Amino acid sequence: MNLTQPLRRSQLVDRVTFIQKTVHNKSVLHFGCTDSPFHMDRYAAGNLLHQRLHEVCQSLKGIDIDRASIEWLRERESSWDMSYGDIECLSRSETDSVFDVVLVSEILEHLGNPVSALRDIRRFCNDDGVLLLTVPNAFSSRNFINTLLYREKVHSQHVCWFSPGTLTELLTRSGYTVSRIIPYITRIRKSVWLPYDLSHRLFQRIFNFLSEGIIAIACPDSEQD
Repeated sequence: MNLTQPLRRSQLVDRVTFIQKTVHNKSVLHFGCTDSPFHMDRYAAGNLLHQRLHEVCQSLKGIDIDRASIEWLRERESSWDMSYGDIECLSRSETDSVFDVVLVSEILEHLGNPVSALRDIRRFCNDDGVLLLTVPNAFSSRNFINTLLYREKVHSQHVCWFSPGTLTELLTRSGYTVSRIIPYITRIRKSVWLPYDLSHRLFQRIFNFLSEGIIAIACPDSEQD
Protein backbone atom coordinates (compact mmCIF):
# COMPACT_ATOMS: atom_id res chain seq x y z
CA MET A 1 0.00 0.00 0.00
CA ASN A 2 1.35 3.42 -1.01
CA LEU A 3 0.79 5.80 1.90
CA THR A 4 2.34 8.82 0.15
CA GLN A 5 0.04 11.22 -1.69
CA PRO A 6 1.31 14.18 -3.73
CA LEU A 7 0.23 17.68 -2.70
CA ARG A 8 -0.47 19.59 -5.89
CA ARG A 9 0.58 23.23 -5.85
CA SER A 10 -2.35 25.60 -5.80
CA GLN A 11 -2.75 29.34 -5.59
CA LEU A 12 -3.37 30.58 -2.06
CA VAL A 13 -6.74 32.29 -1.63
CA ASP A 14 -8.28 34.48 1.03
CA ARG A 15 -11.01 32.41 2.70
CA VAL A 16 -13.77 35.03 2.82
CA THR A 17 -13.03 36.47 -0.64
CA PHE A 18 -13.05 33.00 -2.22
CA ILE A 19 -16.33 32.08 -0.52
CA GLN A 20 -17.94 35.33 -1.71
CA LYS A 21 -16.87 34.69 -5.30
CA THR A 22 -18.11 31.10 -5.19
CA VAL A 23 -21.57 31.97 -3.84
CA HIS A 24 -22.08 35.14 -5.91
CA ASN A 25 -25.67 35.38 -7.17
CA LYS A 26 -26.51 31.90 -5.84
CA SER A 27 -28.91 30.48 -3.27
CA VAL A 28 -26.95 29.47 -0.17
CA LEU A 29 -27.56 27.48 2.99
CA HIS A 30 -25.01 28.53 5.61
CA PHE A 31 -24.40 26.22 8.57
CA GLY A 32 -22.79 27.90 11.58
CA CYS A 33 -24.02 31.29 10.41
CA THR A 34 -23.49 33.20 13.68
CA ASP A 35 -19.76 32.48 14.19
CA SER A 36 -20.49 32.27 17.92
CA PRO A 37 -18.84 33.22 20.26
CA PHE A 38 -17.14 35.81 18.04
CA HIS A 39 -20.33 37.20 16.47
CA MET A 40 -20.48 40.49 18.39
CA ASP A 41 -16.97 41.66 17.55
CA ARG A 42 -17.11 40.45 13.96
CA TYR A 43 -20.52 42.00 13.34
CA ALA A 44 -19.36 45.33 14.78
CA ALA A 45 -16.30 45.26 12.53
CA GLY A 46 -18.34 44.25 9.45
CA ASN A 47 -16.35 41.00 9.21
CA LEU A 48 -19.00 38.45 10.14
CA LEU A 49 -19.04 35.90 7.31
CA HIS A 50 -22.84 35.76 7.16
CA GLN A 51 -22.85 39.55 6.94
CA ARG A 52 -20.44 39.43 3.99
CA LEU A 53 -22.49 36.74 2.25
CA HIS A 54 -25.56 38.98 2.26
CA GLU A 55 -23.62 41.36 0.01
CA VAL A 56 -23.37 38.83 -2.83
CA CYS A 57 -25.91 35.99 -2.50
CA GLN A 58 -29.14 35.80 -4.45
CA SER A 59 -30.75 34.26 -1.35
CA LEU A 60 -29.31 33.20 1.98
CA LYS A 61 -30.55 30.94 4.75
CA GLY A 62 -28.59 30.57 8.00
CA ILE A 63 -28.68 27.71 10.50
CA ASP A 64 -26.86 27.68 13.82
CA ILE A 65 -26.88 25.71 17.06
CA ASP A 66 -26.52 28.80 19.29
CA ARG A 67 -29.98 30.24 19.96
CA ALA A 68 -28.66 33.24 21.90
CA SER A 69 -26.41 34.42 19.07
CA ILE A 70 -29.25 33.99 16.56
CA GLU A 71 -31.48 36.24 18.67
CA TRP A 72 -28.67 38.78 19.11
CA LEU A 73 -28.23 39.05 15.34
CA ARG A 74 -31.99 39.11 14.69
CA GLU A 75 -32.29 42.17 16.93
CA ARG A 76 -29.91 43.97 14.57
CA GLU A 77 -30.84 42.38 11.23
CA SER A 78 -34.54 41.55 11.31
CA SER A 79 -34.60 40.65 7.60
CA TRP A 80 -32.01 37.88 7.93
CA ASP A 81 -33.42 34.38 7.52
CA MET A 82 -31.84 32.42 10.38
CA SER A 83 -33.08 29.50 12.44
CA TYR A 84 -31.92 27.01 15.02
CA GLY A 85 -30.58 23.70 13.78
CA ASP A 86 -28.02 21.09 14.73
CA ILE A 87 -25.98 19.80 11.79
CA GLU A 88 -25.61 16.48 13.64
CA CYS A 89 -29.39 16.21 14.19
CA LEU A 90 -30.99 17.60 11.07
CA SER A 91 -34.50 16.43 11.90
CA ARG A 92 -34.58 19.47 14.19
CA SER A 93 -33.64 21.95 11.48
CA GLU A 94 -36.20 24.28 10.02
CA THR A 95 -35.81 24.08 6.25
CA ASP A 96 -36.75 21.56 3.55
CA SER A 97 -35.52 23.75 0.69
CA VAL A 98 -32.66 22.96 -1.67
CA PHE A 99 -29.83 25.33 -2.58
CA ASP A 100 -27.10 26.02 -5.13
CA VAL A 101 -24.44 25.99 -2.40
CA VAL A 102 -24.37 24.38 1.04
CA LEU A 103 -21.67 26.18 3.04
CA VAL A 104 -20.06 24.45 6.02
CA SER A 105 -17.25 26.72 7.16
CA GLU A 106 -15.04 25.89 10.16
CA ILE A 107 -17.54 23.39 11.62
CA LEU A 108 -16.39 19.90 10.65
CA GLU A 109 -13.56 19.85 13.18
CA HIS A 110 -16.14 20.26 15.98
CA LEU A 111 -18.26 17.24 15.07
CA GLY A 112 -18.28 13.84 16.74
CA ASN A 113 -19.62 12.08 13.63
CA PRO A 114 -18.74 14.15 10.55
CA VAL A 115 -19.54 11.34 8.07
CA SER A 116 -23.15 11.15 9.28
CA ALA A 117 -23.55 14.93 9.19
CA LEU A 118 -22.11 15.23 5.68
CA ARG A 119 -24.35 12.45 4.40
CA ASP A 120 -27.42 14.14 5.87
CA ILE A 121 -26.77 17.58 4.37
CA ARG A 122 -26.55 16.16 0.84
CA ARG A 123 -30.35 16.51 0.67
CA PHE A 124 -30.04 20.32 0.78
CA CYS A 125 -28.11 20.46 -2.52
CA ASN A 126 -30.22 21.01 -5.63
CA ASP A 127 -29.55 19.03 -8.83
CA ASP A 128 -26.49 21.15 -9.68
CA GLY A 129 -25.67 22.05 -6.09
CA VAL A 130 -22.28 21.83 -4.41
CA LEU A 131 -20.88 21.56 -0.92
CA LEU A 132 -18.42 24.32 -0.02
CA LEU A 133 -16.39 23.32 3.00
CA THR A 134 -13.55 24.94 4.95
CA VAL A 135 -11.46 23.50 7.79
CA PRO A 136 -8.24 24.42 9.64
CA ASN A 137 -5.16 22.77 8.15
CA ALA A 138 -3.25 20.14 10.14
CA PHE A 139 -0.12 21.11 8.16
CA SER A 140 -0.29 24.83 8.97
CA SER A 141 3.10 26.46 9.51
CA ARG A 142 1.72 27.86 12.77
CA ASN A 143 1.11 24.33 14.03
CA PHE A 144 4.64 23.36 13.02
CA ILE A 145 6.17 26.26 14.97
CA ASN A 146 4.03 25.57 18.02
CA THR A 147 5.12 21.92 17.96
CA LEU A 148 8.79 22.97 17.94
CA LEU A 149 8.02 25.07 21.01
CA TYR A 150 6.44 22.04 22.75
CA ARG A 151 2.94 23.48 22.77
CA GLU A 152 -0.35 23.04 20.98
CA LYS A 153 -2.68 25.89 20.07
CA VAL A 154 -6.14 24.50 19.34
CA HIS A 155 -9.76 25.49 19.94
CA SER A 156 -11.05 23.79 23.10
CA GLN A 157 -14.03 22.32 21.17
CA HIS A 158 -12.06 20.86 18.23
CA VAL A 159 -11.88 17.07 18.13
CA CYS A 160 -9.75 16.50 15.01
CA TRP A 161 -7.47 18.01 12.37
CA PHE A 162 -7.73 17.62 8.60
CA SER A 163 -5.20 17.43 5.79
CA PRO A 164 -5.95 17.49 2.06
CA GLY A 165 -5.81 13.68 2.00
CA THR A 166 -7.96 12.99 5.05
CA LEU A 167 -10.54 15.60 4.03
CA THR A 168 -10.82 14.07 0.55
CA GLU A 169 -11.24 10.58 2.01
CA LEU A 170 -13.89 11.80 4.46
CA LEU A 171 -15.91 13.44 1.69
CA THR A 172 -15.63 10.35 -0.52
CA ARG A 173 -16.91 8.11 2.28
CA SER A 174 -19.75 10.58 2.87
CA GLY A 175 -21.04 10.35 -0.71
CA TYR A 176 -19.30 13.23 -2.50
CA THR A 177 -16.94 13.67 -5.41
CA VAL A 178 -14.29 16.27 -4.63
CA SER A 179 -13.66 18.68 -7.50
CA ARG A 180 -11.17 21.06 -5.86
CA ILE A 181 -8.93 21.30 -2.80
CA ILE A 182 -7.53 24.79 -2.23
CA PRO A 183 -5.28 26.16 0.54
CA TYR A 184 -6.59 29.31 2.17
CA ILE A 185 -5.03 32.14 4.14
CA THR A 186 -6.56 34.71 6.46
CA ARG A 187 -5.92 38.42 6.60
CA ILE A 188 -2.74 39.69 8.22
CA ARG A 189 -3.23 41.34 11.60
CA LYS A 190 -2.04 44.96 11.73
CA SER A 191 -0.74 44.82 15.29
CA VAL A 192 2.25 43.60 17.26
CA TRP A 193 1.68 40.29 15.44
CA LEU A 194 2.45 41.82 12.04
CA PRO A 195 6.07 40.51 11.74
CA TYR A 196 4.95 37.05 12.89
CA ASP A 197 2.10 36.96 10.37
CA LEU A 198 4.31 38.24 7.54
CA SER A 199 6.92 35.54 8.16
CA HIS A 200 4.25 32.83 8.00
CA ARG A 201 2.78 34.35 4.85
CA LEU A 202 6.14 34.23 3.09
CA PHE A 203 6.62 30.59 4.10
CA GLN A 204 3.09 29.75 2.92
CA ARG A 205 3.67 31.42 -0.45
CA ILE A 206 6.56 29.05 -1.05
CA PHE A 207 4.90 25.94 0.43
CA ASN A 208 1.18 26.38 -0.27
CA PHE A 209 -0.16 23.59 1.92
CA LEU A 210 1.39 25.08 5.05
CA SER A 211 -1.57 27.46 4.87
CA GLU A 212 -3.96 28.22 7.73
CA GLY A 213 -6.76 26.15 6.25
CA ILE A 214 -8.21 24.11 3.42
CA ILE A 215 -11.21 24.71 1.18
CA ALA A 216 -13.00 21.80 -0.52
CA ILE A 217 -15.64 21.96 -3.24
CA ALA A 218 -17.55 18.73 -3.69
CA CYS A 219 -20.64 17.44 -5.47
CA PRO A 220 -23.04 14.83 -4.04
CA ASP A 221 -22.79 11.48 -5.82
CA SER A 222 -26.09 10.97 -7.64
CA GLU A 223 -25.88 7.16 -7.47
CA GLN A 224 -26.02 7.36 -3.67
CA ASP A 225 -29.31 9.30 -3.58
